Amino acid sequence: MTTRKRDGGCFAALKRQWECSGLRGPSVLHPRIQHHTTSSEFLKELGFLHELTKDERFMDTVRAVAEYGLIDEDGNWRRDPATNVLPPPEFQQLKDRIFFMVQSAIRRGMSLRMACAECVVKQRISGHSFEAVCKDVERIYRTYVEAGETLISVGSRIMSRVEDNWPDQLPDSYVAWRRSGGSLP
Repeated sequence: MTTRKRDGGCFAALKRQWECSGLRGPSVLHPRIQHHTTSSEFLKELGFLHELTKDERFMDTVRAVAEYGLIDEDGNWRRDPATNVLPPPEFQQLKDRIFFMVQSAIRRGMSLRMACAECVVKQRISGHSFEAVCKDVERIYRTYVEAGETLISVGSRIMSRVEDNWPDQLPDSYVAWRRSGGSLP
């Protein structure tokens, strides 16, 4: 019996759970951005305001648009700047949690397919379809693996963010764990 056949029932159950959670809809991993003007109109207006006011901040804005790659090679707004050009800290944290959860599940003996499906449900990741979101999670996981990320490196990054946002003081048990080297199994 193949892993896919064995996982089939569990995968279907996770899919039903995801669907019942009301997560079908706009993708959190591929947000759509609605601009209020075309890129060429925006850049022309900035140029006009620079000429009118002689204020270099308008030209700085034009340069920033170019530096961040917000416009594609055809001069149109990029469709994916939120995920591919300017990942906000929350998006990076989500990707770290995705890798950590999937890698942990695989270490426990779960297949990659099931680990991704479980992650989608537990992290409540929305999207157009359960299968599409699972594929996105798998892509994120594979990107981390190709970059040489490990449970320890990502876990340390996650914990450093927790430490930065921890209330008044760290619990004694956590301090003792960190002093001991804080390694993961």
